[in-house]
Amino acid sequence: MRVVLTGGAGLVARHVVRLVPNHVDLHVTWRSTPPPSGTTAHRIDLTDNAAVESLWAELRPDVVIHTAYSMTDRSDVVDASVRVALNTAAVGASLVHLSSDMVFGGGSAPYSELSVPDPITDYGRWKLEAETEALRLVPDAAVTRTSLVASAEPLDHQSAWLAQSLEAGEPVTLFDDEYRSPIRGEDLAAELWVLAGAAPSQSGEVLSRAARSGLWHLPGPERLSRWELGNRVVQFLGLPSEGLSRAAAAEIAPTRPRDLELMSLRRQQLGVPPQPVMHSGADSGPLGW
Repeated sequence: MRVVLTGGAGLVARHVVRLVPNHVDLHVTWRSTPPPSGTTAHRIDLTDNAAVESLWAELRPDVVIHTAYSMTDRSDVVDASVRVALNTAAVGASLVHLSSDMVFGGGSAPYSELSVPDPITDYGRWKLEAETEALRLVPDAAVTRTSLVASAEPLDHQSAWLAQSLEAGEPVTLFDDEYRSPIRGEDLAAELWVLAGAAPSQSGEVLSRAARSGLWHLPGPERLSRWELGNRVVQFLGLPSEGLSRAAAAEIAPTRPRDLELMSLRRQQLGVPPQPVMHSGADSGPLGW
């Protein structure tokens, strides 16, 4: 099986690479940041349709896992997703498209796959547009909506920011009324491989392309506020907590989504029960935001 993984230097992609099944011929794409060594990497701008068409025609993938993203550029979110989906369909490959809980507005949690999206941020609107286009162009695509991705190795962006700030003696304020469902990077990666048809599901069999299609919510097992997450990071890393304080997002940033707790009606069949983003024991690596 040949798989193309976009966004090869990103956090999710790094975990996907670590868990690649032995029978998979994995190719990763990147644009500005090189992926880890040891991968078969292709430098490409995913918004350039001619470039994507050429690479996809050369590689002829069986599956494309689209994890590349940007939070600040609509073209990198929407246009890139359209180019990826269009050319994935052209070579007859299946598609696993990574979306976000930000397609919801935060006023009617918890959200399942049956909930109607109502984004209130530009990023949320872009992600909804991207997933809609992915399903239009590849009707049997698997579109996954997840929350914050937690990782200790490498440290995820938000946890790294918190650690660096506190170690430098800089004050950090975290919202105690803004909720997400963070998931460990390796749990998400394991589920993505099942949805790619490269790993067995809970039944011990590989899901058919039809069974893998549609919307999938892949949250972590807990609803946690930014404040709760921050305290977990502080405790886990042994950071100084004197500069950590709490505040209400409703007073400081009233336009942010308040509660994006996700629930899933489908993920049990994948067979990868997600673990809390921080837990005790020898394998307690990941933590999160």
